Amino acid sequence: MLMVLAKEILGDVVEVVALEILKVMFMWPSLIFMAPGLA
Repeated sequence: MLMVLAKEILGDVVEVVALEILKVMFMWPSLIFMAPGLA
């Protein structure tokens, strides 16, 4: 029972982390493109 719960929590954590990494990966290029315009 505890193992199932741990797997559920771990799955949620992995999902959130993956989304954050994707967000950062998409954000950096736009920041790099925008930086010269802002500077």
